[in-house]
Amino acid sequence: MVKGYVPPAPVITIISPVNGQVFNTGDEMEIQWDLQNVVNTYNLSYSTDGGINWNDIAVLNDAEASEYIWSVPNFYSTNTLIKVLGNGPGGVVGSEIVGPLAVIPGSLDDLLSDGWNLISLPLDPLDGSTFADVFLTALPSPHYIYNLSESGQYGIVDDSMSVTTASGYWIALFENASITLEAENQILTESILLNSGWNL
Repeated sequence: MVKGYVPPAPVITIISPVNGQVFNTGDEMEIQWDLQNVVNTYNLSYSTDGGINWNDIAVLNDAEASEYIWSVPNFYSTNTLIKVLGNGPGGVVGSEIVGPLAVIPGSLDDLLSDGWNLISLPLDPLDGSTFADVFLTALPSPHYIYNLSESGQYGIVDDSMSVTTASGYWIALFENASITLEAENQILTESILLNSGWNL
């Protein structure tokens, strides 16, 4: 390298994934990018909190690399970011970030308090799944579950009734409870009709 010459920084364009994509834990995420200018090494990383903290995915010493297959780890986040950073000659760097992405695990742990708890399902249960199917740990007895019907009326929900991602639920408990929720499907899109006034 000529003394005093600063080479142009890498210009990286992420092709895949794209903003708004949804992945399940264990999916093989294909990270692909285009490059302008010269790179010596790559650092790939991800954030689950919108870029506040970053975790390593891989360090690639192949200057010709343009893709990496990443096995998505077990976490829940709808604010996941992926960063591809290229280290060029002379210390120049360039990077691009894609996101937000959603990562949905097969199960989630949560704590419910004595009294009223407002919950929704960040997981996507199979059609016809009931509370008994989704809650791997049974709620302590007695307990009461309510939801808001399309007509705007509150109603009690039995453990054997179907549960959906498009609804909110009030759960009344008389003691604290640790629960595990489980579902199998991936959320792609969910359309929810909102009415004037309060919506649950």
